[in-house]
Amino acid sequence: MTIPNDSYMQYKETESERKLREFASLPDPRRPKSEHFMEYFYEYLVMEKTPDMNMLPHSDLYYIRAALEQQFPDRTFTMEEIRTLVDNEFGIQYPKPATKIL
Repeated sequence: MTIPNDSYMQYKETESERKLREFASLPDPRRPKSEHFMEYFYEYLVMEKTPDMNMLPHSDLYYIRAALEQQFPDRTFTMEEIRTLVDNEFGIQYPKPATKIL
């Protein structure tokens, strides 16, 4: 069976799907503005600057933070706390983000 390239055009997004898609693209309001890493990264691209890749935390840190926040739902962890925890518990040092972001 061949699916035509324009088959996606036949799909109509529901209102709840649209809201979920838009919400998923927004920064998490529970986090401090200093942790809106992707927004800073895209801002660099828009301004045609070369972003410092150290500004984006390693994906391991995101997974660890998600697991901890699932275990402790009343607590929001910062990337700095996660980075320090991993260093203290496992001796793994991840680079700190660039000191000046935009």
